[in-house]
Amino acid sequence: MIRSRRAVRGQALVELAFIMPLLVILFCAIVHFGLLFWLQIGLEQGTREAAIFASYHPRDDNAILEMVKRSLPSLINQQDLKIIVTTTGSRSVGDPLTIQIDYSIQLLKDLPFGALLPIPTDVHALITVPIVQAD
Repeated sequence: MIRSRRAVRGQALVELAFIMPLLVILFCAIVHFGLLFWLQIGLEQGTREAAIFASYHPRDDNAILEMVKRSLPSLINQQDLKIIVTTTGSRSVGDPLTIQIDYSIQLLKDLPFGALLPIPTDVHALITVPIVQAD
């Protein structure tokens, strides 16, 4: 039996219609995880820079918080950040200083299918450094 060219093209179109939703979901998952990894690396790097600054200026909490906000990636909504700076002792040389950042985000929520998965994703960064110099 010989198939016409038109029937073969129609079959390919139907197969594409079946597989296209899976390809779109796979692509969006790859983008979602890529953005999550980018956020995690950005938060860790920003926290690390702020912790190094804080190890030299341990008593200036406002400057530490400002350094955290300045060193984070620009796409992070700073109102959604939770920044915790803790120390044990009197903030003297050798005491540990910890900076913790918690950030909750729902990636891809503005896309039409983003409403299907309204689960926020939490990203955390925690860095502890010794105080090197007390002001």
